[in-house]
Amino acid sequence: MFCPKCGANMRDGQYCPVCGYFASGQAPSGNYYGSANNKAAVSPKNSRNKILPLLAILIAVVLAAAILVRNMTNNGTHAIKKFFHAMERQNAREMMSCVPDDFIDDLIDDYDVKKSDIKDALEKYLKTDWVSDYVETDYEPGEKVPLKILDHEKMDKEDLSDIQRDLTDVWTLSCKQFDSKKIKKAETYNIDFDNDNSYFYIVSAFQYKGNWYYYNALALVEHATRLYG
Repeated sequence: MFCPKCGANMRDGQYCPVCGYFASGQAPSGNYYGSANNKAAVSPKNSRNKILPLLAILIAVVLAAAILVRNMTNNGTHAIKKFFHAMERQNAREMMSCVPDDFIDDLIDDYDVKKSDIKDALEKYLKTDWVSDYVETDYEPGEKVPLKILDHEKMDKEDLSDIQRDLTDVWTLSCKQFDSKKIKKAETYNIDFDNDNSYFYIVSAFQYKGNWYYYNALALVEHATRLYG
């Protein structure tokens, strides 16, 4: 006999080998798509084969977006802006995140304080006139910093060696955890604190264990701990 639906040759009482139509005109009870004779049925394996490439593409897009965001926020410019943002908000916790964890650990060991003591010291320090020393202009604690980053350039090997030495020798820290030799990249930035392009200051940022930090952030956190820790 011929299938009344597609015209293919088939036997009575069986499924059509082409379109899956049942010869009696009515499908029997049970799972239609589970029949071994039904070549038109959708295979779960085929469905997975279609989904897996789409899933792989989605994961790749998400990872690429994450890398892009990290590159945009993990650089010297962001480190400098983060420092002044913490100063404006007088946010001690944010200021602590502006320095490497290894540096915090050295402060804890050398000044015999706890991490909470450093946070308390920063809360006091950020409300004093000491912070104006880091702005190079008339500044009151808690005010918005008139900051404009003009340009920057990569440090050469000689300047990099200088900043490695300074970070070890400027303070009387033991530097048991914070190893300045692990700094492999640093940059100088021209900053205009008055936003009038009349004069700019040169500051430094460096990369340590994959993250960027503003040089003066270490000075501020150390000074606050020494005074109020």
